Amino acid sequence: MIYFFSFLLVAHGSFCCWIVYQFLQIKTPTILTSFNQRVSVIIAVRNEASNILNLLADLEKQTYPKHLLQVIVVDDFSTDNTVELVKNFAANYDLQCIPSDVPPDKIAYKKRSVTIGIEYAKEADVIITTDGDCRVKPNWIAAIITQMETDGAHLVSSPVTYVEEPGWLQQYQKIDVSGWIIAGAGTMKGDIPTFCNGANLAYKRATFYEVGGFVGKVAVASGDDEFMMHKIAAKYPGGVAFCKSAEALVTTSAQPNWQSFRNQRLRWASKWKLYADIKNVAMAIWAQVFYIGTGLALYAGWIWPEFYIQFLAVWLAAKVIPELIMLRVLYHQIEERWSWRAFFLYEGLVSFFLFYIIYKVDVGTQFEWKGRVVK
Repeated sequence: MIYFFSFLLVAHGSFCCWIVYQFLQIKTPTILTSFNQRVSVIIAVRNEASNILNLLADLEKQTYPKHLLQVIVVDDFSTDNTVELVKNFAANYDLQCIPSDVPPDKIAYKKRSVTIGIEYAKEADVIITTDGDCRVKPNWIAAIITQMETDGAHLVSSPVTYVEEPGWLQQYQKIDVSGWIIAGAGTMKGDIPTFCNGANLAYKRATFYEVGGFVGKVAVASGDDEFMMHKIAAKYPGGVAFCKSAEALVTTSAQPNWQSFRNQRLRWASKWKLYADIKNVAMAIWAQVFYIGTGLALYAGWIWPEFYIQFLAVWLAAKVIPELIMLRVLYHQIEERWSWRAFFLYEGLVSFFLFYIIYKVDVGTQFEWKGRVVK
């Protein structure tokens, strides 16, 4: 038994080292001083009255030429005053607010709103998607477009992090999302693109239509990011890239409580069964085997004391230390403050949380998102 768990851990540790190697190979080009790409930022919103003005103000501060910038807010039947706030915002760029075309008693999820925004952005060369509760830096667009032009990429994914908060659940989420971000960056560089985040994603508008948009995945609650990346990577091998510049970082808030955190992770995890690429399916299955197996060993292995001591030694050497290196590399790159408390909290809880989420997804648990029940 110890050999099986040791194999899982060593394989995971090796993967973490490979991720770090690939991440370090990603170049961060100096931001260009001249641009000609017309950019439309698509913001799909539902009840973001408490956040949307901050993002619109951040977009006013962009160094990217304003005559090349358009911002389209697509409202998905907000029940607060989000639309009123957007329409009354005196922007120094082309700001449009348009409604979803889906009846309020039907659920089409974010992908439909993004599609509506892209259809409206007829003059755009590049689409950048983010969320209404996000914050961005002044060079955000410039850094992304620089990476896209330098790499000749059709799609560019960029980092996302959470606001630093004192709560234990929020600290866990900040470390957790960082792990997914660097794993996504490393696999992209290694030509096995797996993860990305729709809160910070850019792709060419023409490419969106070349791959058929979200056709075939519209009815899935999540996946406006990964499904699009997988489609583009399949059509244009080597055509997806990661921008690791700290200037491209998007910041948002972690989920405030267990219920909303659970619902978010169920939504994220629910799409793995619809992956079309066998490599992504294999990676998802591997993650389930790894976290279920090592989770059982970590939380129940004390029943066999001799085995448990050996397991903990391998767990420390092959999981904790490689993940520490991986996360420290990312935090240094995006200029985020490191927290040892959050890291050890993460290491103690990640197997439990993922074990729970994997089980709930596999048995088809329904969840709520943005006030709607998803099955």
